[in-house]
Amino acid sequence: MNRVLKHLRFFYQKSQSELAKELELSKSYISEIESGKKDITLRVLNKYSKIFNIPTSKLMYFSEIENNEDLKSKFLSELIKR
Repeated sequence: MNRVLKHLRFFYQKSQSELAKELELSKSYISEIESGKKDITLRVLNKYSKIFNIPTSKLMYFSEIENNEDLKSKFLSELIKR
């Protein structure tokens, strides 16, 4: 999940500081999540979902397919269409 959240932040061109503010979390916590040092809680995942307007279930699905490039490209294409 950590890589998915980092890719999502890059995709929407947000810095860790900007995202931390929007999520009401510390920048260091965002960094720890993205680096895999901390696991994300469902509460925080729901916040990501609201900020990026992507259902939590889709974030979880994307986490499942992150190593499959074909599925990942298809998923990102669907997001862009929104």
